[in-house]
Parts: sequence; C-alpha cells; structure tokens
Amino acid sequence: ERVAPRRQAAENRCSRRAHARLRRARARARARDGRRGAADAARRVRRAGDHARDRAAGDRRDQGTARRVRARGLVAGSAGHARRRETEQALLQRKDQRPRAGRGRDGRRARFGSD
Repeated sequence: ERVAPRRQAAENRCSRRAHARLRRARARARARDGRRGAADAARRVRRAGDHARDRAAGDRRDQGTARRVRARGLVAGSAGHARRRETEQALLQRKDQRPRAGRGRDGRRARFGSD
C-alpha cells in the first residue's frame, strides 16, 4: 500500500508495539466513519494515528514516574493490569521484595533516561 511520506516517517519512529497500536487506531477510525467523504475519513484516520503515536512517545520517555508507577503497579506489560487495583501502600511494601534484575531503585526496568 502506498503510504504518505509523513505517515511513513512517523511509523519508522515508533516501536513495533506502538506501530501496531497506531495501525489499530487508524483502522478503528476508518471503521467508525465508514460511509462518509473519503477526504474527511483520511483526516480522521491521520488524527487517530497521531494520537497513538503521541502516546507511544510518552511510553518511550517514561516521564511522570510517580503517577505511572501507581497506574502500572510497578510492573511493565500486561501484569500491570492485574495489579492496578492494589493500594499504593501495598505496592510500596512489595517493592522491596521484588527481584531487581536490571531494575533501578524504584523496581522498574530502565527505559531512556535515568531510572
């Protein structure tokens, strides 16, 4: 499929997971507007892609540590969703007992920047 150069550049900047998310967002937008003007659809699709890409950039930079640690239950990936309900206190207690292979003080794997 021929891809607009701007979009191609964007997709190259994304991780594979982010790229998949971006494709999904775009597909969702495409399905949602369905029977409307093609140009309108294209615009909405592009916007959905931008949103997914911004979120991916946020994940990469890994900023807002405190808030996201609480949200993720100090665990990366899908395990985080299961633990999300726990109180912050429980998390703080458990943090000290977690094996720290390749993790920083706060029990997370280092992404970019310091942990």
